[in-house]
Amino acid sequence: MSLRAPVTLTDPPAFFQNPRHPKQRQYEALRAFYVEGLSSQEAARAFGYSPGAFRVLCHAFVRDPNPSFFVSSRTGPRSQPKKSAARSMIVALRKQNHSVYEISQVLKEQKLPLSPTAVREVLKAEGFAPLPRRRDDERPQRPQPSVEPIADVRAFSLTPHRFFYGQDPIIEKHYVSARSRSQPGLLVFLAQDEHSQTFCYSNADLRKGEESEEIFRFIRFWKKAHGQIPRHLVFDSKLTTQANLARLDRMKIDFITLRRRSSALLREVYGLPRSAWRTIELDVPSRQYQTPRSMSSPLLCAADAFVNSSSWIWGTTNPPSC
Repeated sequence: MSLRAPVTLTDPPAFFQNPRHPKQRQYEALRAFYVEGLSSQEAARAFGYSPGAFRVLCHAFVRDPNPSFFVSSRTGPRSQPKKSAARSMIVALRKQNHSVYEISQVLKEQKLPLSPTAVREVLKAEGFAPLPRRRDDERPQRPQPSVEPIADVRAFSLTPHRFFYGQDPIIEKHYVSARSRSQPGLLVFLAQDEHSQTFCYSNADLRKGEESEEIFRFIRFWKKAHGQIPRHLVFDSKLTTQANLARLDRMKIDFITLRRRSSALLREVYGLPRSAWRTIELDVPSRQYQTPRSMSSPLLCAADAFVNSSSWIWGTTNPPSC
């Protein structure tokens, strides 16, 4: 065991007169005031406090039954139980040429969860070098993305996505509802099949103001590829305009979207009687409100004089009172 060289204080009184540690400075200042009889102003000046700050220090000291000036800090844990319990299994799996991700998955199945980073640290401590990159045919058989020959044409989910690319001058700003602000990014239109979750259409070459017509480009694309128009569309309220909703209705395409929340709509909702609402049950265990109340009514679009059904869902157990 190596021994450190002894530390020699060249000026021992300075250790007490000019303390470096904040706790020691508080202790010496309070001792000078309460024991050595210095005045409040003298003690504050000697140890670098303002008169007001030193009075606050004295106030806190006399009201603390157990002042902690000489508390030793606790050292962190020296052992890592999770790594120690899985170490032998990690070494055995690496000897079988398993990667850190495969080892992490096996440990998770054996109720010894460790992240790939933790597995890599154990292997490095045991002297194992990283595996060379393997070809796809050399990897273990894992579930792979499936190729869907054709999407189910019954329903599509249409979503405008925004991908952020910093402050490039050619990148336009788009409103992001999740962040309640506009920021630079690329506007991408995606169409996803409802049942197979297959992305069957995308367009990343959209400029601001063009997104409302993209839904009809998708319809033309689908009709050209499959000989028929989509039967059902689901999309956000900001995907297209009210006039385009009328065009979809004339094309005999069923759609579901959100009504844009306005002050007039909120007044109408809050003015409904309690008898207009009915309780529904959602079989989704992860939802906070599983028994919301809903109300459905016909909706007349003034732009094209067509009638559709409108539903309101109130997320709490009670609808708004009149």
